Amino acid sequence: MPEEKPYRLVPASLPNAKQRRGVYDEIIEDFVESGDGVSRVVYGSRSTNTLYQGLYHALRALPRTDISVRRRDGEVFLLRGR
Repeated sequence: MPEEKPYRLVPASLPNAKQRRGVYDEIIEDFVESGDGVSRVVYGSRSTNTLYQGLYHALRALPRTDISVRRRDGEVFLLRGR
């Protein structure tokens, strides 16, 4: 008589992975929906460098080449076009 195993394998289908969205992706999406040409980004107590780097890397990960991020006078801006 075969020995019974303490586990069993059940056939199943793998659910689709959920796309992780960060706050920077959400900021960019809101900017696109706003239709503004240039917007200054203010995000709580985040430093200018942190905010700039987050937006910069989010833009590089997205297939968007029509939006760019710039730093001027200690502030961060999103703008359309390059």
